[in-house]
Amino acid sequence: MLQALLREIARAQRLQTPQDLARALDTSPELVRTMAEQLERQGYLQEAAQCAAGCAECTLGALCSVSEPAEGKGARLWSLTEKGRRALKR
Repeated sequence: MLQALLREIARAQRLQTPQDLARALDTSPELVRTMAEQLERQGYLQEAAQCAAGCAECTLGALCSVSEPAEGKGARLWSLTEKGRRALKR
């Protein structure tokens, strides 16, 4: 399942929310967050830039499918690291 998450993040041409990834993987957003955090600790993913002030000032806005969360904080989004890209080539 971790490999499937890496593939889905790599496949998309935009950043995806945990909800987007969960739909694509037919699982829950909570499990996606847990897996992404594990992959981040292992160096396969990195958290994409978060905008503490919300999405309006985010430089990744054109790549992002996230509308501004209700609480006004940036969403947790991940991208592959070089290690993650190499792992997918194996």
